[in-house]
Amino acid sequence: MTENIADDPSMDPGAATDLADRAMAEAARDGIAPREIEEEVDSVFAVMFEAVTNRSGGGSE
Repeated sequence: MTENIADDPSMDPGAATDLADRAMAEAARDGIAPREIEEEVDSVFAVMFEAVTNRSGGGSE
């Protein structure tokens, strides 16, 4: 995911929306149903927004 996120932190919800849309489209191409993703995270947008606003480093939880 990090290769798709700008290096500078952004509070732009449009960037998070774009990433969420791209992630869901890629998942669909790979045969992952939206329902499967929704079982793991409440909101793909929220995950992407956190990613674009928190670029302090570190790995995934």
